[in-house]
Amino acid sequence: MQQKLIVVALGVAFLAVTGCSTTTVDTSASPSAGAASPVASSAAASPSPAGLSATEKKACEDYKKPMMDLVTATVLYLRMVDNKATTDTKESFLAQVKQGLAAYRMMLSTATAQSPTSRLRAALEADLASVDANVKAIESAGRDYDLKVYAAVKGMPPAISAMNAFCYGA
Repeated sequence: MQQKLIVVALGVAFLAVTGCSTTTVDTSASPSAGAASPVASSAAASPSPAGLSATEKKACEDYKKPMMDLVTATVLYLRMVDNKATTDTKESFLAQVKQGLAAYRMMLSTATAQSPTSRLRAALEADLASVDANVKAIESAGRDYDLKVYAAVKGMPPAISAMNAFCYGA
């Protein structure tokens, strides 16, 4: 049951990062054929909170790909362990998680160096600290792929969430 919750949480993170919504809009109740429904207009709006500066918007755009790669690698690793994959397979998928962490860390470092606003800097620095802590947790877990590494990888999505909250209000 706990593994299913993790997959659901990662799926929600995926939807938040890609800006997808499962909300459907009933446009048959529009006031007139020419007038846009306020519900439809709000559903089509960017998932980003209002009032982001150009620098903040760019950081949120730059955030999407490395985070999606990390989420994908995380889900795949957890599935490999759940499906009792071979040690070589687990090592291969763990390498993808580590690559995802490195790419995400690089994006965070680059964005931080571009002198962002104080509120963006806070989100970037929080995720940088979380990434560093997760890398250490994975490294200290050694080769215990089914327990210690699994627990470290499983704990990443909620820990690395400051940029998601900043960009999408989630």
